[in-house]
Amino acid sequence: MPVEMQYKGRHSWIAGFLATLPLLAAAFMGSAPPDGPQLTRTVSPRRPLQFARYCINHGRDPVLHTSTLTSRFRFRNIGNSTIELGEIERSCGCLKPELTDEKLEPGEIGEMKVTVPMVEQTAGFHEFQLTVHYSDDQRQDRHETILIKAVFPEPQIQVTPRAIDVSQRGNSNRPVTHHFSVADHRSEPLRIESVKSSVPWVNGSVESVKEDGEIIQIAVDIAGRIPEGTHRVLVQALTDDPQFPSVTMPMRISGPERSRPVRARPSVLRMHAMDQTPLLVSVDIPTSWQVSHVDCFPAELQCEWESPQKSDEASRRQVLELSLWLNAPPVSQVREGVITLHANNSAEMLTVRVEIVGSKRQVARNDALPVATSEASYSSN
Repeated sequence: MPVEMQYKGRHSWIAGFLATLPLLAAAFMGSAPPDGPQLTRTVSPRRPLQFARYCINHGRDPVLHTSTLTSRFRFRNIGNSTIELGEIERSCGCLKPELTDEKLEPGEIGEMKVTVPMVEQTAGFHEFQLTVHYSDDQRQDRHETILIKAVFPEPQIQVTPRAIDVSQRGNSNRPVTHHFSVADHRSEPLRIESVKSSVPWVNGSVESVKEDGEIIQIAVDIAGRIPEGTHRVLVQALTDDPQFPSVTMPMRISGPERSRPVRARPSVLRMHAMDQTPLLVSVDIPTSWQVSHVDCFPAELQCEWESPQKSDEASRRQVLELSLWLNAPPVSQVREGVITLHANNSAEMLTVRVEIVGSKRQVARNDALPVATSEASYSSN
């Protein structure tokens, strides 16, 4: 055989052998025991509550000067069972979330409107976070987190401080006076027409007006003999400005420690301004409390209670059932209310906070998930 043909045959054999090496190596590695744990791929199931958008950004420029900044989030139940919406955690107490529905059947669409009072915000960039907790047939601890981003302008109306916290546990018999101011930097500042309080032992009044009406100083007088416990009190300044009809100063006033516990269930109520459906509150108080009356603030908030009361002589406790409703949307556009239960000639007192949100608005059902919207609104609803 010629030398040239021998060389070609040997070359083809070597090339074929080299081509089979990867296959041999793969077979060898496949038969050898693995050195570590095998990798497995897991696919997470889709969460049943789906938002159209998880972040609403109002832009890089400052939002318009309005009384309220409003953001709307729309969501849908894409699961196979009923969703029950629960607590909504807020990164700031100024956020006022409002749900159209607290239950969603499979395929149904809901909406959450979140309002932020502009008068309470400082200038600059703000980011707010809300965590919506919910449950379905599979799990009880699901949640979704959404964001709101906005740049706020220099405030035209500013209330300082934003809240007042008073403790008179050491000496509750001594009257004290606190102050808050309303600064209006517009060309035509508002004017305070009257100052109201949710309890008779707290009174507010206009003390002084400075710089051509731009800064109004309001004095809040707290009488002595504060009832036992911690009480939610609202001081409201009514104005002549239709855009800002009222300015509310929330106060937390603590008197002496209670000798016996009192409880209200729920401890915080949420009411819709346009919904006149009564809400029930159960108040667990000692049998020594003789309830005389219940004050409601604002005036549109109504309350009824009935006797006899459910009582337990063994534990010396009694339960009083209250029925609350709004007979009309608050004229002052106030977003917070309070009910104050008086007993034993007002020597004993219990307050329950009420959050007042806008009207319920049904969202039209649609096969397609709608896009979230955002808006700035002058309305408090």
